[in-house]
Amino acid sequence: MERALRKHAGAGQAAHDFKGRLSFSWPNSSYQTGVNKGDVEYAPLFAYDYGLSYSQPRRVAMLSESEELAGATKSDITSMMMAGVAQSPWVMGATDARGYRALGDSRGKSLAETLNIIATDRAAQEDVRQLTWSGPADFMISTNPVDISRQANGDMAVQFDYRVESAPQGTVMLGGTCKADEPCDGFVDMTDGMKAAAGKGWKTANIKLSCMGEAGADMSRITSPFTLRSAGAFSVSLSKITIVENTGEAGCSL
Repeated sequence: MERALRKHAGAGQAAHDFKGRLSFSWPNSSYQTGVNKGDVEYAPLFAYDYGLSYSQPRRVAMLSESEELAGATKSDITSMMMAGVAQSPWVMGATDARGYRALGDSRGKSLAETLNIIATDRAAQEDVRQLTWSGPADFMISTNPVDISRQANGDMAVQFDYRVESAPQGTVMLGGTCKADEPCDGFVDMTDGMKAAAGKGWKTANIKLSCMGEAGADMSRITSPFTLRSAGAFSVSLSKITIVENTGEAGCSL
């Protein structure tokens, strides 16, 4: 190829130079799921219209080959639960006074049985998970530690479809959590919103990731950006949990 490019050219020149340019912005990590020219925090690995040529040489630094998901797959981390089922690399689980239990088939009970998760129907068969608390427990969608600080700083939100089956008898909190031996939790209060939504059908919530960060969650090593904690009896159904761009509806409460 070099011979063809330099054939019949003068010393140090190219007869046929490279002219290709990127028609899109190249992400700088596996977490940068949205990056477009004109963004407030525009920080791609290679910007829109980037290209190399002999006439305009540049030195490119060594590129990282790290998968960055600390053992997780390169699946889209923004889709946590779809049609009632946890999406890879996310796993559904429950924690209570006796410890943590992973729910591989997206249903089951916590170890002390203070939280029960069953499959019900909405638009399709078993596309909903109904969570029923009889005592203190956490429901979570988690994976190995991931860095979603860019999503939090970029004003993205956790969006979920929910229907309150019975109003909470204690506090209900939603937050981001880390590994049990490396706590960095941050929760926001959902109690009033859940009480107000009881018996009023399906709703869609948008909670800013930055709210969890402001409450103490370290978004650079989070294991669960969706941990729903109830202190007492409560029942709610969930059908979808995703991370989305905030288009103006998101806040720190329901």
